[in-house]
Amino acid sequence: MKLLELLIEVFDTKYDVTYRQTDPNRKATEGDLNYVKKHISTFQAENHKLIIEIYQYPNDFYFVSYYPKLNKDFRRSAKDPNKYRVKLNFKQPTTVLSTVMHYLRDFADKHPEASFGFYGAPDYQNADAEFRIDNSKRFRTYLQMTHRFFSDYVIDKDETTSSIVLYSEDKLNEDPEYKVFTKKIMDKELQ
Repeated sequence: MKLLELLIEVFDTKYDVTYRQTDPNRKATEGDLNYVKKHISTFQAENHKLIIEIYQYPNDFYFVSYYPKLNKDFRRSAKDPNKYRVKLNFKQPTTVLSTVMHYLRDFADKHPEASFGFYGAPDYQNADAEFRIDNSKRFRTYLQMTHRFFSDYVIDKDETTSSIVLYSEDKLNEDPEYKVFTKKIMDKELQ
């Protein structure tokens, strides 16, 4: 089997995702930078349950995150900011990433005007390790996968923050200030 065929097979392998709920944000007001809804889905990968959260902001912008359910497995709070940085040592990590990308692609197909943003968090080492967010390994991996799954989007990357934004070309043409708006949300989510 050729390498390209193998990669296509790997990227086409995915786990089943279950849509759980949509939570409205009761604190959101017109014109602010708070999300309007949070779409929550889950999937089982090996011995871990993973949660995908898609935060819906005004103007068809969605911020995407996924993480393992930590409270039982790792004795950490669900509000722990390191939940995105945990390394689980999956036997097939590409299947987890492929699952998230397939799910996001399906979501994008249902919302054609939407744009998406996410970060490639650095791995959690320990409390004493230097925290560096720039050009993380996850960021570089996500970037490769976004080119495969979202070739029809304008891909904007920032190595200094390990962020990727997938822009709907129609949205960019329609609103010249759209990048400024999404940058504010991405900066808010980084904190």
